[in-house]
Amino acid sequence: KKVTLRDMRGEGLEIKKIKTSEDWIITEKVKTKKGYTLTVTLDKEKLPKGEFSGEVEVFTNRKKKPLKIAVKGEIL
Repeated sequence: KKVTLRDMRGEGLEIKKIKTSEDWIITEKVKTKKGYTLTVTLDKEKLPKGEFSGEVEVFTNRKKKPLKIAVKGEIL
C-alpha cells in the first residue's frame, strides 16, 4: 500500500520518525517534490495466521500528534 503525504502549505513537510506497532510491518519513505510517498508492506514470514491488525505512526514537523495508518487483514 502506498500513502502520499503532500506539503499543501509550502512550508517544507518533513517526516521525523516512523514507528510501527508490529515487527511484520515494513515501511519505506521516498521524498518527492511535494512531500513523501510512504510504502507499507508486510513481512509474510513474520505475519500471523488468521486476522491481524497493526498501526503505522508517522511523526512530522507539522503535528504534535502522529498521523496514524491502520493495517488490517486476514490470512486464510
